[in-house]
Amino acid sequence: MQAEGELYLALLNDHGNACTMKKAALKLPIIALVLMLSQTPFGAAHAQDREYKKRESAVEKNMTFARRLKNIAAPIRIKFAKACGNMVAPFIGAEFATTDSVGENYQLVMQNLYGTTLYPTITMIGKHSPAAENLQIGDVITHVNAIALTKGQDSLIEIKDYIRKSKNVPLMLSVQRGDTTQDITVKPVTACSKPVRLVSKNDADIFVDDTKIGVTKGILESSATNEDISKKIEEALFNSLN
Repeated sequence: MQAEGELYLALLNDHGNACTMKKAALKLPIIALVLMLSQTPFGAAHAQDREYKKRESAVEKNMTFARRLKNIAAPIRIKFAKACGNMVAPFIGAEFATTDSVGENYQLVMQNLYGTTLYPTITMIGKHSPAAENLQIGDVITHVNAIALTKGQDSLIEIKDYIRKSKNVPLMLSVQRGDTTQDITVKPVTACSKPVRLVSKNDADIFVDDTKIGVTKGILESSATNEDISKKIEEALFNSLN
């Protein structure tokens, strides 16, 4: 009540008449109501909703960049496999996530936007890759070659191991798609094993280190076309081989 009293006196001193006092007195219950609502479950829920919207917006923005990069990089990794020599691996061109593979604050966002579960859920598919032929974003993989995957983050390791050890032999994936379950065969192809990753830097740059070819958000936000970025990735890839 002290804060409300101080506000009342401030309004009185500004206008200096009884009429203003009455108007100020009428405002006090409204201010008190606003303060009260901000501390109720309704107010807390509204604040949580705002935070959720911020997280959702950030995820959508990052995924837009990541999917664009995936579409640019996947064909390059396949096309230049021979130039990569021994630095190659079986590749299907899909990225997976599980609900528990992201931070707790982002789990609901991933569920709502991409339908993630505790099984590997496809969040990205590169153009002109094996996954682009029969798989879809949102597909949930429960079995590989009729063998059930374990739930949670371990299943992401398992499905990557199946692809890595496939020696380009077709894999049969049991896929939950909406209300249906179906077996889909995907044949991995040979691709450069140097991954192309999105990095959170604002400068328009592409760089190479021991683990990846890094493509910054800055270059994806710039006026550079997909063709421009593709050429820079190819150059970085060849530089990493020499």
